[in-house]
Amino acid sequence: MRLRGLFFILVGFIFILVWGDNASAIENNGKVWLQYEPNISELSGMLKKEKKYGPPNYGETPHEDKLIEVWMIRLDLPINVKGDGNSQTNTETIEGIKEIQLVLPDKIKDVNQFTNQKVKVKGGLFQAVSGHHFTKVLIHADEIQVWRRTP
Repeated sequence: MRLRGLFFILVGFIFILVWGDNASAIENNGKVWLQYEPNISELSGMLKKEKKYGPPNYGETPHEDKLIEVWMIRLDLPINVKGDGNSQTNTETIEGIKEIQLVLPDKIKDVNQFTNQKVKVKGGLFQAVSGHHFTKVLIHADEIQVWRRTP
């Protein structure tokens, strides 16, 4: 009986190590499922700055459209996001997401220091709603840090 209790404590501890405080993570049939904001998600992957066509027509008229720089995280593993039937904007369930655009608040300074590095990004996920959104799901990045494997 004591061994069984220790086993469940160990499994719980491993879950916390893997998912941290990501209360929105659900594992179902080997897939990682996350939820839209207000849940906070933690993602890991390679941070990249990419050029995309911006205004006025976001790629429909490349010779007229301004090139803008956007921050993207290429995820280590694909994720899935469960739609929220009670939301007006985050309703769609999206599977197999490999890349997510970051929306950065003013409090995050000098993002360039993380370019081409493996990072952890923490924040709320939301569904694309405008031409400024280049992936189906984006993250309001509250925190970015270099990913370090803990011993």
